[in-house]
Amino acid sequence: QQQAAATIVTARFADPTGYGRILRDEQNQVQGVVEHKDATPEQRLIQEINTGTYMFQSRLLFQYLTQITSDNVQAEYYLPDVLPLMIADGHRVAGFMLKDPSESMGINDRIQLSQAEAILRERICRFWQERGVTIVDPQSTWIEWDCEIGQDTIIYPGCLIQRGSKIGANCVIGPNCRLSGAEVQSGAVLEYAVVVDRTVGAGERIRPFSFLSK
Repeated sequence: QQQAAATIVTARFADPTGYGRILRDEQNQVQGVVEHKDATPEQRLIQEINTGTYMFQSRLLFQYLTQITSDNVQAEYYLPDVLPLMIADGHRVAGFMLKDPSESMGINDRIQLSQAEAILRERICRFWQERGVTIVDPQSTWIEWDCEIGQDTIIYPGCLIQRGSKIGANCVIGPNCRLSGAEVQSGAVLEYAVVVDRTVGAGERIRPFSFLSK
């Protein structure tokens, strides 16, 4: 809509340490990006960061790439250095700030991977809660994205529901159940059970510590 030569996706972090900061003018227009190591103390106070996601008019991008240099603390070529060059020639550069900064989090080690998984787990649990499923403890419940759960089912702590498992309405699952590729029909009750690639019939009660598989 803005016919921008480039759009940069940004986010606001309470602790932006290590990220490139977004530079804006008095009219709140994007003027460029300064990397953390190159930033002044004042610039490091900026909380709006560069997520590393851009959209360019390709013809202009290739034109300006030939003009950037590695004259910086890290002696590297920074892609965002094309932005002030575009602006100086009268082109518009737009910024799009994410409403949820977690959308831009990087995953560089297993700690960050577990943090990203926790965000995904919380979103999936909330999705089913909004559709009438009771999840007693979302933090200890893992539901994979391709599973289905019927209304008024109760899921107790410690459950792992995976591989496209389907659970009907008014079921009681858990605590401490694992369903993998399973179908649990409406009204069934499972406690401390593992069901792999099997169907639990409607209204059926599975004894604790049962293991059902093909």
